[in-house]
Amino acid sequence: MWGSTLTREQDGTPEVDTHALQASLDAAIGSRACWVKRARVLVETESTQEAAFEEVQRGGPGVLVTCLRQPGGRGRLGRTWADPGGKGVAATLAITWPTHDAGSLSLRAGLAACFAARACLASAAVDREGAPRVGLRWPNDVVERTSRGPGRKLAGVLIEQRAGVCLVGIGLNVLQGAQDWPVGLAGKAVSLHELGARVGVPEAARELVLSLELALSMSGADVLGAWHERDVLVGGEHRFECGGVRYRGRVLAVRPLQGIEILDETGTVVVLPAQTTSLAHEVPATGGMRDQ
Repeated sequence: MWGSTLTREQDGTPEVDTHALQASLDAAIGSRACWVKRARVLVETESTQEAAFEEVQRGGPGVLVTCLRQPGGRGRLGRTWADPGGKGVAATLAITWPTHDAGSLSLRAGLAACFAARACLASAAVDREGAPRVGLRWPNDVVERTSRGPGRKLAGVLIEQRAGVCLVGIGLNVLQGAQDWPVGLAGKAVSLHELGARVGVPEAARELVLSLELALSMSGADVLGAWHERDVLVGGEHRFECGGVRYRGRVLAVRPLQGIEILDETGTVVVLPAQTTSLAHEVPATGGMRDQ
């Protein structure tokens, strides 16, 4: 469903003009696009993953679908990622990707979201170092990078493969304020606006397209290097679940495609395989949407 200029919300926050969002995406794609070849803007869809899969059947890979409202979006591990308020970027890029390199696609998507967030925050100087720092919480959550470790969640990623198509879903919080977070998410999710960025959804979406082009074109070695630079888990105490067993300990190393090495509470070094391990978030943040 295509839309036109929307109205102003009751709290005074201007809603997004779909034409402005489309124009911003088209400008970012340009004539030398490698991965993001075209964009489709919807007013509302239950899930951009489903909409992108339908779109790729009609026009082939390289389509990015985004919407203003996504009441039925999905997150990782069966969680939901819904943005009924239209204050964030909810987007899915449908591409083909080499099967042998499927593991790196999740890392690249997380990096793209992190690159985009950092670009949006470039002018939000809140400390002596400049913009608020953001990092990656294994495997691909974008979070605040605080002196105490990972903070509130800013963006998340969902990768799905279907009929030879890879669906790269990214949700990025942009304009949400304290009043927008559902019960249970206060202090767990954060938006670019709350971190000091003065960008709208069209600008954030544009940065995401540019960042996807960069991250998807990087060499494997550069992806791992960039990911490790932004890792927020090493050195901190965290809980993990693997094979139905809970582990807690200090993270010694994160090898995102292989496993997590921790020093557990008994003083034993344990290596948890990446494919069957999940992080039990002490702060089970979402991206401004329900992701519990």
